[in-house]
Amino acid sequence: MKHISIILFTILAIVSGCKESIYQNNGNKYPLEPLPFKYVEDGKWGFIDANGNIMLETSFKNKPESFQNGFAIISNDTVYYYINIKGDTIGTYYFGANSFSDNRALVRNKDRELFFIDETGKIIFKVDTIAKSQLRQCRSFHDGLAVFITNDLKYGFMDKSGKVVIKPKYTNADDFSESISCVEIKNDTNNKIQRLLIDTRGNVIRELDESMKWIAPFNEGLAAFKDSSGCGYLNKKGEVLIKQQKKWQDLTNFVNGYASYMRGGSWGVIDSTGKSILNAVYEMPPLFYNGQAIIKENDKYGVINLKGEKTIDCLYDHIAYPMIDSCFFAKSGKYYLMIDETGKQINDQELFRIDLVQALVNGFTTGYIVVGEKMGISYSKLTTASSDENEMMSNLNTEARKLYNN
Repeated sequence: MKHISIILFTILAIVSGCKESIYQNNGNKYPLEPLPFKYVEDGKWGFIDANGNIMLETSFKNKPESFQNGFAIISNDTVYYYINIKGDTIGTYYFGANSFSDNRALVRNKDRELFFIDETGKIIFKVDTIAKSQLRQCRSFHDGLAVFITNDLKYGFMDKSGKVVIKPKYTNADDFSESISCVEIKNDTNNKIQRLLIDTRGNVIRELDESMKWIAPFNEGLAAFKDSSGCGYLNKKGEVLIKQQKKWQDLTNFVNGYASYMRGGSWGVIDSTGKSILNAVYEMPPLFYNGQAIIKENDKYGVINLKGEKTIDCLYDHIAYPMIDSCFFAKSGKYYLMIDETGKQINDQELFRIDLVQALVNGFTTGYIVVGEKMGISYSKLTTASSDENEMMSNLNTEARKLYNN
C-alpha cells in the first residue's frame, strides 16, 4: 500500500524524451509534455519538447515544475503561479500549488486556506468546507476522487465538486488507480490492520490477507504486492494472478506488457504470465517502451531490446527516461545531447540540464522512482506494513540522500 500524502508540492510526474509528439502506453496515446531545461549551469530555465524544440525560452529564474496535464508551476521565490503551453499565466499568485490532475489543482492562499481551482483559475470550492470543516489534509484528484484526512486522522474521498462520496472511516487510503483504492481499517482493540480493495463507490471488492506488506497502484489491470509468501501480482478482483515467489525481492508494475523483478539485488524482466524473459543481471529495472529499455552498468547508461541485446552501449552518464520511439536525450560529460537509436548524435544542440527529478509514472505506478539524474529508489525500500505519510517521506528523503552521497 502506498503511504504518501503530497499536499502542496509535486515530486512525481510522467517524463519522457523522443522525436515523436505522442507517448503510447498499453495501447493508449498521450501527448508528450515539455520538460524544464537550461543551456548553462548558471543560466535561467525554459521548456523543451521531445523533438528538442524550444517551447518557452529560458526566462525563469527558479526551476519550474515539469508540465503536467497542460500546465506547469512556476516559482517566483515566495509565490507560485501556473502557465499553459503558450506561456500564458492561469489564475493568480499562490503560496502553495499542486499540479493539475483530473482538471483540478489544489492551491493555498496567503492566509493558508486551501482551494481547488479549475483550468481557468476559477475557484471550485474551499477545502475546509468539506466534512464539516474538520479537514486536516487533502490530496489531488484521481479517477474523479480525492483523498481527504480529518483532524481525527480518518480518511475519506470527495468528488470534484467537493461532495463527500466515501465517508471518512479509514485509517489509511491510497489514491484511486484504475478505479481501485487500497484502504485500511485499524482495530483499536488488537491493533490489527484490515486491508480492503474498494471501488469508487466505496464498495469492498476484496479483503486482503493480513500478511500483506505493501501493494502498489494498479496499472494495466495488475498491482504488484508483497506478503509473507513473497512478491506477486493481483488482478482487479483482488485475486492472485501471478503467484508469489520468494526469490522475487521486489517488483515493478507492468508497463507495456512487461515488468521487472529483483533477485539477488539485480533486476530482470518477466512477461504478463510471470515468465522470466531476461535474467536478473541489471543494476536497475528495465522498463520497456516501444521495445526498448534503459540499462545501467558501472554507473553508465545504455539501451537494450527485448532480447537483451544492446542497441546502445553503456557509454552515457544518463539517458532520459522512459524512452519513446527511437531518439533520446543522453548526457555525455556535462551536457545532454540528442542521439538516435544507434547512439549517433542527431544535432549540435547541447543542454546543461534537463529536469528529470520525477517518477517514471505518476504515483509510483512502476514502484520505482527517478531521483535527480540517478536511478533509483525501489518501492519496497520506502514502505513497510506500518508506514504512515511522515515515515514514507522520511524514507524517501533518506534514500535520496544515499544516492547523492549526502
